[in-house]
Amino acid sequence: MDEYLEIRLDVFEHVSQRARVMKSLKVGELIGEVLKEFDDVPSESPERFALYLKGNKRPLAKEHTLIQADIQPQDELVFEYLRQGQDIREMLDPHQYAFLRDEETGRLYGIEWTPAIIGRPTNEAEHNIMLAVNLQVHPQGMTVSRKHAQIVFEDGNYYLETLTDSNPTTLNNKILAVDAMAKIHHNDVILFGKKVHMTFLLQSSISQKVMPQPGVVKSAPARAEPASAPRPVVVAPQQPAAANETRIGDLVVPHLRLFIEKATATAGQHLELSEFPAVIGRAHPLLSVEKEVSRNHLEVRYEAGQNTFFVVDLNSGNGSTLNGNRMVAGVPYAFQPGMRLELGPKLVLLFQG
Repeated sequence: MDEYLEIRLDVFEHVSQRARVMKSLKVGELIGEVLKEFDDVPSESPERFALYLKGNKRPLAKEHTLIQADIQPQDELVFEYLRQGQDIREMLDPHQYAFLRDEETGRLYGIEWTPAIIGRPTNEAEHNIMLAVNLQVHPQGMTVSRKHAQIVFEDGNYYLETLTDSNPTTLNNKILAVDAMAKIHHNDVILFGKKVHMTFLLQSSISQKVMPQPGVVKSAPARAEPASAPRPVVVAPQQPAAANETRIGDLVVPHLRLFIEKATATAGQHLELSEFPAVIGRAHPLLSVEKEVSRNHLEVRYEAGQNTFFVVDLNSGNGSTLNGNRMVAGVPYAFQPGMRLELGPKLVLLFQG
């Protein structure tokens, strides 16, 4: 059996480059080999690059082998800079949302995009942007791998896939194989590693009695972030004072109003956000003239289980700061009344309490 694949690679202006690669080679390793081969491509930040199957907007998972990524002979791969956060993930419609309920803390983790990774942050912006269930501060979080598992939504169904062969993922008492996706249903029980138990819940099947009331979930003790990244702001769950709430039946819909404190043309106005996750950037009509702000610069998330807003820099060109502290791309930071966001050097947003 042939252990090699014949593929074609587009590396920026070097198109249709023929390559013979081992099927067992991981996508991340192939990216490293490309950087070695093409000396005109800057190689100081390999995490800024990705491989795409031509015509597909989702990057190949770096931890997968070419076999696991289902690469076939003569497939054409595109090597380029990692696209902005909104291209990496496919956002779901609200009626398709799901949750993972942690059985130790009672916290709900929202599944609002696909693929949704379960694990802990790394120094890779791509991974952090797709991290939906961040277990860094979970009481048993250090027993879970950084890239432990992912939940995928396809053709109206949810699937669970484990991403590591050294730390098991168990679905309803059955250990999952690394190269297989298992269909999951409402109330299925999942064990990540040996200590983190969660229940999978579908938005369409949740009743009010399984939804914890805002502000009553337990606060997990803080653990140290990776040494390579500054520590995100961690706060106890509380009511966001500036978030006006609209009730639709039993559903509470948060509303966030940001004061534009400094800007090129719109200082003194307000930025209104009512659907989450919400992207702030040059694509917004109020910010269209902000040339030093990325089109998809920063994302605002709302965690229903904590009743708290979080902000995430989407690997923007000029970066973001929160209360003067530089944000690490892809890492969520708690966003509370009175805090200031600076997007690039000329845009300042204030969360008014």
